[in-house]
Amino acid sequence: MLTGFEVSGYINRKNCINYPIQGTAFHCLLWSLIRISKLLKKYKMKTKLVGQIHDDAVSDVPEKELENYIEIAMDVITRQLRKHWPWIITPMRVEVEVTPVDGSWYMKKAYDVQKES
Repeated sequence: MLTGFEVSGYINRKNCINYPIQGTAFHCLLWSLIRISKLLKKYKMKTKLVGQIHDDAVSDVPEKELENYIEIAMDVITRQLRKHWPWIITPMRVEVEVTPVDGSWYMKKAYDVQKES
């Protein structure tokens, strides 16, 4: 794969077509989550990455850190990822959704982010 990972074993036609796209997308997400996590530790932030669901990063972010967290995530995903893997030529976009403190997923609202690369 373009990310350096190898796929082995018997795979059917559907997997053969799907792996290069879905696998690479997941590796980009995984690389981004690891990088964001390292930066959160570096800046001694209280924000925690909870996990990922499909192509979403799920985080627990204190209100006072929200803007800084979004700035870090945007930089990692839109700039650093493309610098790490220069073969990515598609501009990366980040859509942010937030809930109120202790809010449910049902309460998620789009958060306006101006900066895109």
